[in-house]
Amino acid sequence: MRGHRVRANCWQRWTLRSLNDGMPRRSRRRLAGAIAAVVVLAVVGFAWTRRTTKPVDEQVIAVLPFRVAGADPSLHYLREGMLDLLSARLAASSGVRSVDSRTVLAAWRKAGGDDRADIPEDASLRVATKIGAGQLLVGDIVGSAKQITLHATLVGAASSKRSDATVTGSVDSLQALVDRLTAELLTRRAGETERLSNLTSTSLVALRAYLDGQANYRRGRWAAAGLSFNTALDADTTFGLAALGVIRASRWFATTRDVDRANRIAWRLRDRFTPRDRALLVVMLGPNFPKAQTMGERGAAAEHYRDLAPDSPDAWYQVGDWNFHYGIGAGVENAARDAERAFSQALALDSSFTPALEHLPTIYEVTGDSAKLRRAIGLLAATDSGNTLAGGRMLAAATLGDSADVRGIRAQFPKLPPNALYEIVYGAVAGYVGLDDAGRAIDALKASAATPNDRSQVEQLDWLLQGNLGHPSKAAAALEKAGGIGIETQHILGVVFWDWDSTGVADLARTMDARGRAAAAGDPRGRRQAVGYLATVAEYHAWRGDTRSFAQTADAMRAIDFAADSGGYAAVRDRYQLVLDAQLAVMTHRPDARALMTRLDSAAKTDPQGMLGGLGNLIIARGWEAVGDLPRSVAAIRRTESLNAPGIYYTALLQDHGRLAALAGDRALAIRSYRRYLALRQHADPALQPQVQAVRAELQRLESQSAR
Repeated sequence: MRGHRVRANCWQRWTLRSLNDGMPRRSRRRLAGAIAAVVVLAVVGFAWTRRTTKPVDEQVIAVLPFRVAGADPSLHYLREGMLDLLSARLAASSGVRSVDSRTVLAAWRKAGGDDRADIPEDASLRVATKIGAGQLLVGDIVGSAKQITLHATLVGAASSKRSDATVTGSVDSLQALVDRLTAELLTRRAGETERLSNLTSTSLVALRAYLDGQANYRRGRWAAAGLSFNTALDADTTFGLAALGVIRASRWFATTRDVDRANRIAWRLRDRFTPRDRALLVVMLGPNFPKAQTMGERGAAAEHYRDLAPDSPDAWYQVGDWNFHYGIGAGVENAARDAERAFSQALALDSSFTPALEHLPTIYEVTGDSAKLRRAIGLLAATDSGNTLAGGRMLAAATLGDSADVRGIRAQFPKLPPNALYEIVYGAVAGYVGLDDAGRAIDALKASAATPNDRSQVEQLDWLLQGNLGHPSKAAAALEKAGGIGIETQHILGVVFWDWDSTGVADLARTMDARGRAAAAGDPRGRRQAVGYLATVAEYHAWRGDTRSFAQTADAMRAIDFAADSGGYAAVRDRYQLVLDAQLAVMTHRPDARALMTRLDSAAKTDPQGMLGGLGNLIIARGWEAVGDLPRSVAAIRRTESLNAPGIYYTALLQDHGRLAALAGDRALAIRSYRRYLALRQHADPALQPQVQAVRAELQRLESQSAR
């Protein structure tokens, strides 16, 4: 009210000054009093309107009586009857609801509507706004006692955006006609007109849940989106687009249920999809599902999807997401720039498309663009009603030095969703926030973990953190609590790459070798596990310099046979095999070592995942160093850098980053890598302190050279 009162008083003073000349004093006083009275009444009226008008909600629809002037008299009961029929169809968990029909009729009649007279659209919109509805639904009915046509228009009360739908059919099928009309209106309202035929062919229950999932996905509410998509698929197991929705949500929220079911259904029904949706499915599952897709295939699929759908925010997002996660590993020179351009284009098409917004702050943090980072924080705050992106907001605030925002989000840790807390832990390892925040976030995750799977994932995160901090015993304890078939593998790799205590590792390697050779003769799943077992044992032999045992293990892996329909397991085996063959050639100084290293280097850029991801590139970097090619060695180790979160063995990568960069003369990279290593391992266990002190001494040497 203060603002309105100030404006009114200013207007009053201006009016009095303009009328002051040539008017008797008594008349001036009377005029001033009259004006003051008018202003007071206007202000009071405004206040009363504000007090009696409900806040407008875009998710609330006011359904007005339908026009029936052109219909058979026997259909006139539908004038008000459509209110109840449509309200019943809208009254479900679709993200929208209708205003109670009695409330609508009372406001409509007060505005001049009755059994025979309608009110103009502008008056109808005012009615909708007055009762808190952000959408107005009006329509008309024509036809005979046997055949009718229903037409409806959904109008935004504020935006005036319109969506129309028309259905025709027998009066006896009125219920089905209303369902079709509602389905088409909701579909058009959600901007899903390209998918109209696929969507309106399903049940209304499934459609409502699907559209709710789409809305949640666009707003970054991944868990809710997955739940809605699965609800739609439960209601209609032939609903391919709902299955595609489950797959998309699962990429963000790992515990989305029934992803395997969704994969099978979506792939089986892909011929029913539009070309755009088929292209998106290939991005998600690859061109040869169930064969595993390579990241090169995914990148090509994302670009094809974008070319088919240049007006789709999601298509641009997929291109940006590939560059963000895999561009550096694939050797893309300007992955950060390409990711930013794609995400920005997605937001230009839909500024509320949260998936595209989620990664932009990280890019601006890496590139040091504080102005864009501040704008990104504003967009995050405006769209993130459920604190899904609180982790990104905290990291961005810390980068900008906004300690108040950091403290505010830190105070919310016990209430934050898991994905936000995970991002904070990864951000702490990367250096955006303090390591104390990582510990607090893990404590909050452990306190809220409700299922065995939740608890296992938190322990895996703690293993990653403790391993990078240089606390092997704590990391091993977390790994044991996490459970799963990878415990022995990670124990051995912890010794090889993280300098864990090697006591008992020889016996563990022998056990794993025997287990791998036995599994090699089993079913495809067992044979795939055998690949992992034998690859791990081979790295143990390489660590010891035992080329004879290494060669035997490599031969055992080569003998594993996969059928043509093994779902891509053979390709996994071939990737691991190439790593071992190149390693062995380098270790034994064979003349084909450089040729094998070139093949491995190319494969790593084509498919930067699994064994060819972080540790693969570390092995490649060491291989190129061994054959005397430092430029390629540094290029390989730089591929382990990421716009994404740092992972396991991050400190091992940092140590080699620094060492190889220093050898190649890239002093800036070496200093940056060593500083991050020391920040993580400043409180490492005593057994690792000699290594920490050696890195500290090397850093001091490099810094002194830079100061000259």
